[in-house]
Amino acid sequence: MANPYRGDKTVRLGDEARDTVTGFRGIVTAHTRWLNNCDRYTLQPAADKRSKVPNSESFDAPNLERVNGGVGEAIAVIRPKDPVDLADEVKDRLTGASGIVVAHTIWLNGCSRLMIQPKALDAEGRPAALVTVDEKDARIIKRAKPVAQVKTGGPRPSPRMP
Repeated sequence: MANPYRGDKTVRLGDEARDTVTGFRGIVTAHTRWLNNCDRYTLQPAADKRSKVPNSESFDAPNLERVNGGVGEAIAVIRPKDPVDLADEVKDRLTGASGIVVAHTIWLNGCSRLMIQPKALDAEGRPAALVTVDEKDARIIKRAKPVAQVKTGGPRPSPRMP
């Protein structure tokens, strides 16, 4: 089955990729879409000679290049009948955590996870920490309003979001 969640057309889950800025290489294990349109991919390097597995790192999509096909296709992602979108307000049915969806990550193993920004501030007046939940456990409280196309005033048409 083809990978159901492709971000950048040149890099897919399961591919081996390289960050063109640092040279860091690894298998693409996750693709995260952020609310502010900055897609990032997580790369997992191979274990070293002592079988120690290095930490994975995440990079902006435009900085990555595909090295080779890697480990193959990702496992099919099973999303809910009513999938959650970025900017939706949700509540996790297990923890009760609620807030705005600021990121959505699809993992190589087929897991679909959401990062929620609570609306509350912490005791020191800073934004509360992000909460990560499984998409299947998130209940939509309020759908985000569609974003209107903004006229830039130039002669060239505005780019369309995928």
